[in-house]
Amino acid sequence: MPKRYKHRIFIDQNLITGSEIELGREQTRYIGRVLRLRSADTVLCFNGNGSSYVAKILEGSGKHLRLALVAEHDFQAEGAAQIHLVLSLIKKPEKVFQKASELGVTDIWPVSSERCELRVSTQDMEQKLRHWKAVTISSCEQTGRNRVPRLHNIRKLTDLVQNPPCKRVYIFHPGAPPFSPEPTAKDTCLMIGPEGGWTDKEVELAENAGFVRSGFGNNVLRADTAPIAALAILHHHWEWQLA
Repeated sequence: MPKRYKHRIFIDQNLITGSEIELGREQTRYIGRVLRLRSADTVLCFNGNGSSYVAKILEGSGKHLRLALVAEHDFQAEGAAQIHLVLSLIKKPEKVFQKASELGVTDIWPVSSERCELRVSTQDMEQKLRHWKAVTISSCEQTGRNRVPRLHNIRKLTDLVQNPPCKRVYIFHPGAPPFSPEPTAKDTCLMIGPEGGWTDKEVELAENAGFVRSGFGNNVLRADTAPIAALAILHHHWEWQLA
């Protein structure tokens, strides 16, 4: 089993064993002032391609730090299936994105629907996406995932129904039959509505597109609880084979 490192850092650069990389001001400050690491200390770096690398801190200026990539630490192959999470925007989706990243989601699709609680203007969209991406990266840093979920632009629900991420799609709605995914790991999409739920019209639209209406028995779960429950059920059926 690979050695466990206390600090893992996402670096959006090409990482190659034996090379050196220079960090920007923000990450230099984080390593020096927050983590309080010094020259010759080691950290674990990853860029989302599946590998992580042992990096040794070199001498640098106060504004820029250099790391030497000493060795590849581990590699996480892509799973047998892609897991897509479609979430109608709630007031604070960050918690869902964080937990979904921990639970192996490969793609996150924020959508606007009739009852969604968060409306994002075109002007604010880029800033929101950067913030949400940072949340998923932080989650992967803390939990050992080397692959960061892909965060897609906000779309209208009607557009996504017309062009779904994959063929196997489950739309969650109170009162629907209990969620029972197939035991074979295949590309799967889970659609979670807002606190008020999908409208009957939206559910009908999804079912007409071939989506499977699913629920949690007699339980009515909050919009930030339902994704976690659905992902746990999915992994249970797949025997937790996906990291």
